[in-house]
Amino acid sequence: MKVTAKTDKQLNSTLMGTMLGSSVLGIYIDKAQRIAGVSIFEKVQTRVFNNGGGKNSKGQSFGTYNKKYKEVRAKKENRTNSEINLVFTGDLQRDFKFGVNNGDYCLGFEAEPNGKNNPNASQKSEWLEERYGDIFELTTSESNEYTETFLFELDKQLK
Repeated sequence: MKVTAKTDKQLNSTLMGTMLGSSVLGIYIDKAQRIAGVSIFEKVQTRVFNNGGGKNSKGQSFGTYNKKYKEVRAKKENRTNSEINLVFTGDLQRDFKFGVNNGDYCLGFEAEPNGKNNPNASQKSEWLEERYGDIFELTTSESNEYTETFLFELDKQLK
């Protein structure tokens, strides 16, 4: 999986070390990470693939389609929006996943096709980020929300 955003690994490592890393605590931390990660994944999906026009990690709009490409979108897919939203066939959005990479929870794309995913999704995401800036990284707000959700879920389990 091409990692586009990692959860707060430093925070999680600190918690593991501070709390002696017991196996039960490890289960609680893992569950809190998954809950926080899924919550943030949904927010990033909405920010990036919004039909009204997506935004990069700095909150900047991707801009608008040029006239010729807008006509192609209208003709092929009956899409009339002028704001760039990274959705044409929906493949890129479907291939954007929340998952595990080298033991860390992350958001990203499969780097190698596994028969179901678009083999070019990882490459497309790199090209898009060259063009529009960091897209799939967490915004400061998303990162803060991940941390708050993680701590809330961990605290809930420890009570």
